[in-house]
Amino acid sequence: MESLKKILRLGGDLTWEDAAELLHSDIDVNKTFGVGPRMAFANAILRGDPRQFGVVGLVLCAIGGSGFEEWLRGSRLYDGLIWRAGVAVEGDGEIRAVLWFQGGRDTVKKFFNSMISFRKRKSK
Repeated sequence: MESLKKILRLGGDLTWEDAAELLHSDIDVNKTFGVGPRMAFANAILRGDPRQFGVVGLVLCAIGGSGFEEWLRGSRLYDGLIWRAGVAVEGDGEIRAVLWFQGGRDTVKKFFNSMISFRKRKSK
């Protein structure tokens, strides 16, 4: 018997389609995309109680190179995330899990600042 479990993605044109890497190519159009944790996350959800999940819909909103401050309430990116989430739950959809995978720029900045501070201490 074929599994009814399915992973979909909400595309840039706001239509649902089968999910496959590269998931983000029409969301963040100015970046080069690699494979991230999104499909593994969706598959982990589907491996849970099979009676609870038949379909997982990925609603991609991340913008590569953006920082946490660009996602504050009222910002353009935050408003876009809320809008896409609203489209995703139209009908009988519901949000039951969230994967936040954003802020690499902030991590790199903190790492470099830590390295500079470390080097200054070592040179004294």
